[in-house]
Amino acid sequence: MSHSSAEKNVVVSIVLIMVIAAFFRFSALDLFPPGLYPDEAMNGNNALLALNSNEPEGGFKMFYPDNNGREGLFMNIIAVSISVSGNEPWAIRIVSSFFGLAAVLGVFLFARELFRDRAGDLRIFGMNKNTLIALTASFFLATNFWHIIFSRIGFRAIMAPAFLAWGLYFLWLIFREDFSHNKKALAVAAGGILFGLGFHSYIAYRVVPVLLIFPFLMIWKIRKSFTFGKPGCLWCVFTLFIFFVFITVLPLWLYYIDNPADFFGRTSQISIFSSENPLKILGSNLLKTLGMFWFSGDYNWRHNFAGAPQLFWPIGLLFALGIIVSVINIFSAKGGSASGGKKLSTRFLEVATSPEKFLGAWFFIGLFPVIFSAEGIPHALRAIIIIPPVMIISAIGFIFLAEKIKIKIDKNETAYPEYAHQLKRIRKEIVILFFVFMFALLGASFNKYFLRWGPHPDVYSSFSGDYVKIGKWLNEKPQEITKYVIINASGTEVRIPGSNKTLPMPAQTVMYITDTWTAKNQQLRNFKYLRPDEINLITCDNKCYIALLESDINIYRQIKLKIGEHFIYTDDGIILIEK
Repeated sequence: MSHSSAEKNVVVSIVLIMVIAAFFRFSALDLFPPGLYPDEAMNGNNALLALNSNEPEGGFKMFYPDNNGREGLFMNIIAVSISVSGNEPWAIRIVSSFFGLAAVLGVFLFARELFRDRAGDLRIFGMNKNTLIALTASFFLATNFWHIIFSRIGFRAIMAPAFLAWGLYFLWLIFREDFSHNKKALAVAAGGILFGLGFHSYIAYRVVPVLLIFPFLMIWKIRKSFTFGKPGCLWCVFTLFIFFVFITVLPLWLYYIDNPADFFGRTSQISIFSSENPLKILGSNLLKTLGMFWFSGDYNWRHNFAGAPQLFWPIGLLFALGIIVSVINIFSAKGGSASGGKKLSTRFLEVATSPEKFLGAWFFIGLFPVIFSAEGIPHALRAIIIIPPVMIISAIGFIFLAEKIKIKIDKNETAYPEYAHQLKRIRKEIVILFFVFMFALLGASFNKYFLRWGPHPDVYSSFSGDYVKIGKWLNEKPQEITKYVIINASGTEVRIPGSNKTLPMPAQTVMYITDTWTAKNQQLRNFKYLRPDEINLITCDNKCYIALLESDINIYRQIKLKIGEHFIYTDDGIILIEK
C-alpha cells in the first residue's frame, strides 16, 4: 500500500472516530443527564454574574471563591455559551462536550508522537504501529463511558485531560527531526500555553508538572546528537516551553499569593492527613482505586453506573494486558536495561525515557489526588487526568494481540504455502472479528449511557431533576407576582451577591434556571428564598406562588396555616402551591 493511501486511511479513520466521539458527547444533551446538579448550577450562576459587568460583583474572574473555590476559566467560557443560548442546563454542558471531543483528538496526536520511534515495527492496513496505537487509543476514549459521562456534565475537570494531552503533543514535537527551528518554537509556545491552561481547569492538575521530568531526561539523553541551532540547544526549546507555561499560570498564582486560603480550598478538607490514621487510609485508598478499573468503580451515580468497573470488561482485560506488555518492554533488551555492556547511567536513561515508562508515571502520578483524599473512594472525577494513559495502555494491549496474530499468520503462510487459501480466509475472518469488536464497544457504550444510565431514577435524583422542574414552573409565572422558594435542603452555604444573606448550595439550581442568584434579580423578578424557619415571612394575602425544594408534609402544613385557601400541584412528589 502506498504512503498516500496509508495516510488517507489514517485521515478517514480519525474523522470517523471524531464523528463517533461527537455523537456520544452531543446527542440528546438536553435530555441526558437530566436535571442540573447544584455544583453545575453554581458554575452557571457565576457565568451569568460574569456577563453582568454592571453588578458590583460582576465581571470575569481568575478564580471564583464560592462553593469551596474554583479556577475561573470554565465559568468564563460557559458565560459565552450562556450569552448565546440562555440559561439552559445544556448551555453549561456543551462546553464540557467540546473539551471531551478535543481530548479524543489530542490523545490520538500525542500517542502518535509518543510512539514515533516504533513506527516501523508493524504495518496493518498500511499504517505504522504508532499510528495504530494512537487510533485505537482515541477510539477507546471516544467510546469510554467514564469519559462520556464527564464530557456531558458541567464540571471544569473535563478540561484537564484535554489540555494535558494537547500540551504534551506540542511539547513532543521538539523531538521531530523533520521540523524546522521555527516550527519547533511555535510548537513549544502553543504547548506551553495549553499545558499551562490546565492549571486553570481543576485542582488535580497540579500534580502534572512532575511529568516534565521525562522530556527533560529525553533531552539529556540526546543532548550531543540532536541539534537545534547549535549542539545541545534543545534545552533552549524546552526552556521556552517552561516560559510559556509560567506566563500562562502567572495570573492564577498572583491571585493565590493574595488569597492563600483559596489555593488549598477543598484539598485541606478532604486530605487523608486530616484523619487519625493516614497510612491505613492511604493503603485502603490505593487498593480501592486500583480495583476500580476491573472490579468496583465509583458508587456516585453522577460519576458512574454506581459500583460498576470504570472500564468495560474487554477494555479492562486489554488494559491489564497493556500493563504487562509495557512492563516487559521497559525491562527488555529493547528498552535498554538488558544491555550489560552499557553504563548504568545510559541504561537508566533508556528505561526512563521509554514511552511505557512515561505512561506509567502519568498513571500513578495522576492517582495521587485520589488516593490522598479521604472522601468517596474510588473517585472517578478526581482520577479524570489518568483516562488518557489508561486508554493508550489498553491500546498497547490490543495492538500487541494484533501483532502476534499477524506474525503467526505470516509465518504460517511462509511455512505452509499449500494452505494459502485457508489462511487468506482466516485473515478476512479476523478483520470481520475486529469490526465486530469495535461495533460491540459502540453498542455497549450506547446501551449503558442512553438506555440504562441516563433514564435511571437514581441519576435523575442525583442531578436534582426536581429542582429544574421547580425553576421552570416558576419561570412560567407572571413576574409581578411574588414567588417563594423554601430551601429545605442542606449544603455548603453560598452568599447571595448584593447582600449578606447566605443559602445552602441546593438553591443554586432554581436560581440558575430563573436567573435569580443575585439580590438585584430576586427583587426584579419578585423571588424570595426562605429557610424552613422563615415561613413566617411569607405574605400572601392576594396571590403568590410557593415551591418547596424538597417534599415535606410538615412544612407544607405550616404554609397551609399561614396562607389559607390555595391550590396545590404535585409532580412526582414536588409540592408547588398557588394562591
